[in-house]
Amino acid sequence: MSGIYHLTGNPFVDSGIAALCSLSKKDNPMELELSDLRRYARRLPSWFTRWKLGAFFGPNPKFSNPAIPKEDRKRHYAEYLNRRLEQIRPASNEGTCAACGSRDADVERVFREIHPLTGSGTFLNFFSFFEPGLPLCAACVLAIQFAPLYSMSRRGRLVLIHSHDMRLMVNVARLTVHQIQRLDARGGQLDFFTPRSYAARSDEEFLVKLVYEVILPRGRAYYPPPAIRMYVFRNSGQRNELGYIDLPTQAFHFLQEAYTGELNASLDELFKQSSLEIYQRLVTGRSIWWFFIDRRKRRVVGGSKLFELYVKVVEGMDPARLEAIRKVGKRLSRYLEKTGYKQLRDLEVADGYQQFLLELNRIQKDAVEKRIGPIVEIDDFTKLFPENQEGRVFWKETQNILLLYVYELMHKEKEVRS
Repeated sequence: MSGIYHLTGNPFVDSGIAALCSLSKKDNPMELELSDLRRYARRLPSWFTRWKLGAFFGPNPKFSNPAIPKEDRKRHYAEYLNRRLEQIRPASNEGTCAACGSRDADVERVFREIHPLTGSGTFLNFFSFFEPGLPLCAACVLAIQFAPLYSMSRRGRLVLIHSHDMRLMVNVARLTVHQIQRLDARGGQLDFFTPRSYAARSDEEFLVKLVYEVILPRGRAYYPPPAIRMYVFRNSGQRNELGYIDLPTQAFHFLQEAYTGELNASLDELFKQSSLEIYQRLVTGRSIWWFFIDRRKRRVVGGSKLFELYVKVVEGMDPARLEAIRKVGKRLSRYLEKTGYKQLRDLEVADGYQQFLLELNRIQKDAVEKRIGPIVEIDDFTKLFPENQEGRVFWKETQNILLLYVYELMHKEKEVRS
């Protein structure tokens, strides 16, 4: 292993590395050099003495510790950074550093004023070693000092977006670091990045919309799609908090394919017409397919294309099965249209497999007698109603997907008539 930095898995260290990549206009942490660290470490004392960072580094960080005279704080912090710079060594294949594991922990154990949520006793700790402090190397200590540039603010707490895909983290860093540079150019107070393009009522909604409305529009596609963990924390001393929310790979893939597939308006409609539960289900990997169907108004929310994308990418539905249901849905819609939708209600209220199958058989018989044509062909049946190893028949999702296609074709027919 060569170079100074690589992904460590520690969100605070990796966030600082991403911020350094953005500042240095480099895409890969392996490209960072000691000269980059020296160049931008010189700016930290000036930035941090104009920035309220109590929620990140606690009430007594080295750059604003009340025990140090105000006029000496910049110099004191600059000296601390310089000592860490002199201790930096290239990465290797082993080491005792609790973050990177590729260098020895060669500095005094750090506490919450250096690494957020690191302490002992009653403190809420990110790492708990059942002993005071955290063993880190100088390079990781220095990286953490840049992490505030990557952080976001949400309702008095701080947010870190962490991923195994450094391309995504650097992309986020370019957005957050740009704000710091813009505020710095104005000569005023610095502050954490806060997304302004959307409002979020919950942390789950914040994460989903951050991906869809902030990260993806920045012009880069991520393949393979990454998983994301959003850390939400406060290291203020008075009230320490630490929590996280995961966005699964499948959910990210769905959002990305919707965005790049020009289904933006459809996704906007789905989110606007749904409750907060849709975000909670997306991040926890639970199904959201019924949010696409409004039975009361007999309409499809977001359209069938978005629904098909979801069930393929997130639910993992067999494309052949989905295609079979779609074909049956079209035939069923044609029959219902010709018969005035008289039997649609019977299909909607069927609350068991046998009852639903009975209604389909009645329609099938009537369609053949009226020479409309068969609704369900022999080859379709096993795809419509597959069974698992325990013999459970998946009929409910077939019912809902058939109704989805019927509702969509109903509305298209109404639009043609009008």
